[in-house]
Amino acid sequence: MSQPQAVPERASGWLETLGAIALFAMMAVTFVDIAGRFLLNRPLAGSTDLVQVLLLLTAGCTLPAVTCRGEHLSIGLFDGARPTPLERARRAMVAVVLAVTFAALAVLLWRYAGETARNGDVIGYLRLPVAPFVYALSALCLVCALVGAALVRRALRCRPDDVPSPAAPLEHTGAAT
Repeated sequence: MSQPQAVPERASGWLETLGAIALFAMMAVTFVDIAGRFLLNRPLAGSTDLVQVLLLLTAGCTLPAVTCRGEHLSIGLFDGARPTPLERARRAMVAVVLAVTFAALAVLLWRYAGETARNGDVIGYLRLPVAPFVYALSALCLVCALVGAALVRRALRCRPDDVPSPAAPLEHTGAAT
């Protein structure tokens, strides 16, 4: 019998799934718009608005999962470094910067969402209100900040046996030469 997944891993999975669905929907909207434009001479009304919202949803939903797994783009100067006290401190500082940055972004987005709600801002052709989408992105940035805070704890209590070995180099598949 397998161990139950921790809440962050389950939440990460749900957010990734929602992001993947939004990405697929964005692809479908773009396909229908282009097919309609060239085959029927009738583009999909509001497709640009839909793609904008779906892009926000895709990025916003996948960001907490990427943060949780530490899969951000990074320079591998310290790959494979053992978690000495100095390395743990470095990882903790990176996580603190990440958490503070996302928390600040969440606050700024929340304020901006309030402004757009007061102004009654809408998105283009479909006249969708902007505020709910900005509030959602703000909430997802707050989730990233909380994940960053959890990463600080993880970095500080990390032991040498907890660190996975560096990834093996990619094998050549022969697909492109």
